[in-house]
Amino acid sequence: MLNMQTRRRQWRRDSRCYLRESSSVATFFVREDLEVGAVIGSLQVVGDPSERGDISLSLDRGDYAVTIQPGTSNITLTRALDRESQALDGHDGPSSVAVRVVCKRKGTSDPSIKIPVNIRVQDVNDNAPQFIGAPYTLNISEVTVPGTVVLQGIKAVDADQQGPFSTVHYSVIEGNYAEYIDFANGLDGTLRLKQQLDFEKVQQFRLTLRAEDQGDPVKSTEAVLTVNVIDADDQNPRFYDDRYVTTLPRRPVQGNTLTIRPRRVRAFDQDIGINAPVAYTFTADGADSRYFAIDPETGDITIAETIPDSELLQPITLVVKATQQDNGDRYALTTLTVRREGVFTDELQFVQGNYVASVLENRPVNSVILTVITNRPGDSRVRFFLPDEPSQFTIMRNGDLALVDSLDYETQDRLNFSVVATDGRQNDTAMVTIIVLNVNDWDPRFRHPSFDFVASPSSRPSDVVGRLTVYDGDRGDRVSLGLMGQDARAFSVSKEGDLVIRDLSVLNSSVAHLVAVARDSGVPPRRSSVPVTVRFPQELLGPSTRAESSLLLMIIFGVLLGVLILVIVTLALYICKYKKDRARTRRTSPALGAKVASYVNNSIPHEKLEAGSGPGSPRASHLGSLVVDLDTLNVDRSLGTTATVSRGSRRFARGAAANGSLRNPLANGGDLGSRSLQSSASSTFKPAGSVAGWPEGSIPKRVKKLSWEDEQNRSLRSVRYPTGHVKTPLEPTIQEGPGPQEHHAEQTELDPDVSVTPLPNTPSAELEQSPVAVYF
Repeated sequence: MLNMQTRRRQWRRDSRCYLRESSSVATFFVREDLEVGAVIGSLQVVGDPSERGDISLSLDRGDYAVTIQPGTSNITLTRALDRESQALDGHDGPSSVAVRVVCKRKGTSDPSIKIPVNIRVQDVNDNAPQFIGAPYTLNISEVTVPGTVVLQGIKAVDADQQGPFSTVHYSVIEGNYAEYIDFANGLDGTLRLKQQLDFEKVQQFRLTLRAEDQGDPVKSTEAVLTVNVIDADDQNPRFYDDRYVTTLPRRPVQGNTLTIRPRRVRAFDQDIGINAPVAYTFTADGADSRYFAIDPETGDITIAETIPDSELLQPITLVVKATQQDNGDRYALTTLTVRREGVFTDELQFVQGNYVASVLENRPVNSVILTVITNRPGDSRVRFFLPDEPSQFTIMRNGDLALVDSLDYETQDRLNFSVVATDGRQNDTAMVTIIVLNVNDWDPRFRHPSFDFVASPSSRPSDVVGRLTVYDGDRGDRVSLGLMGQDARAFSVSKEGDLVIRDLSVLNSSVAHLVAVARDSGVPPRRSSVPVTVRFPQELLGPSTRAESSLLLMIIFGVLLGVLILVIVTLALYICKYKKDRARTRRTSPALGAKVASYVNNSIPHEKLEAGSGPGSPRASHLGSLVVDLDTLNVDRSLGTTATVSRGSRRFARGAAANGSLRNPLANGGDLGSRSLQSSASSTFKPAGSVAGWPEGSIPKRVKKLSWEDEQNRSLRSVRYPTGHVKTPLEPTIQEGPGPQEHHAEQTELDPDVSVTPLPNTPSAELEQSPVAVYF
């Protein structure tokens, strides 16, 4: 015993191979870009792992991504790690490492100790975004209005963990044609048209798209977007020359074809891909045009009727119109000046007194808006100027009115000015009206590039945490605001831009991130977005969380309390029912004796009892005792009316009666009906040898009393039989409780450890007058 205690003390003092600071697991954090062969960390274990030390360290397996340097506690990396398990170089390393280090105490036979070691891999920006479905192709019509979304669904995925390393920003790399298309939002892969396209200038071009993450350093990838420009009917027909001149013959008769300079009147569709045919007509309804006719298909001009010598003494101007046959809204105009041969007038005049033109506000600078024409189109002495000097326009020497500055519908939607033609001696003036057409060329603009709000500790639903200020430069456009993002469900935004708290229960963090989106009412609509951050005090979100937890605990406690009450009620009902059944059993117990007596009477034949019970029978002088063990007597206590005796007991009774060992007390004229069957506790026996045929000591030492309630000290009462009853003493009558004449002041309980021996065969008057005692 002393040696055992000594060993236990030594075992307790030996703390080798245990981790310091009473730790059970060693944990290391390592970046996934750690080089192979680098030391991850040193295992803080009690003991010296060197060659001469008192412990040795090793791994339980050899297939780990780490190892322990011999003679040290340093854990070294043997295989590359990868937090995402999908490295770009194709080498997939483990995203976490869990090993077990085996520590062996030197100099002892103690079993080794296995120390769990967890190595957690931290994410680094080692993956670049990858475009899905690249390269991309876009077919776009040249009539698409700038600002229209032309392509959605461009997406790049970064394999790094959620956070800055996997947040992708999109852009178009600067270069040729980059001014045509850009991303509507850097965080969304939606492309929009930035500048008007023209099929006649460019039919196809390529753009380079870039997707980069927010890591440091940044990782990016590129994809190619091929844009095919589809020709559309966006161009009016055009004449080959701006103006034409013809001279009437000396005798202008009907049917003569006029010679036009500088060439025949011809027009073509500027939409090269469509090249729709055109039809020629005169636009003027004046009297002068009635003398001429134009072929709708060829444009040839002839004299419709003979012109009198008194007509057309002055030059006249005819306006020729070329209209697309498939689209009447597309047409072009030119002028044809007709004069008589040998007739000249020096009066300078504009062909039209008023010029009107409608121009989109995004019309490119240096575009020709219209051309003013005089009756001297070839006169080099004629000059044009603008006396009102509008800053947006200038007029060329040939009468072309060109745009020199951008138009703005929001500033001025109509311009009226005059143009003057002069040859140095004569002047003429015409009015010009320019109608500016609105274009949705402004994106909604937020006041700040991002919004950061801090909610007060007393904030509640329907409270305003801040205002999102946004405006649109297009006149008449209305801006509507919306919210996007995972935390957008907790807020709503009003028409005025107030950010209102709607439901704080959906937030799982004290910082809410969402995106505010502004959309205008222009055609097509434009939109923009900014990130919004709302910070909540921790105590503002805490009570609701604790309240939810308390409510859950109350519900669980209520369910358990209900189950407990149900169990208590069920147990109470069962106890009440059990007590009622016991009371009913006690009330029915007096009838049990009669049942037992009837059963015994039917079990022993009368002949055998009467044969050995005559007055002259030698066996009549002996008192037989019958001992019945309760183990062979089964009574159904629930019914209280059934008693059974085993087959062995019945055979024993019958055999005793046959060989004369069982005496019939009726042979001596005894009245069993007036006698009582005394219990073994109240009977006095004087053993005097063995009963004939019944060896001494055959009665078991333990004799049980026939009693339902031992704890109430109820003893068996006497069994009384009526006079002349022929049944055996094995048929007792059992009574519950003492009767009025059966109370005994003194009762002696038999010692269960003392053997009871049957009475001797010697008869006596006292025994013959005593009732037969039956032991159960």
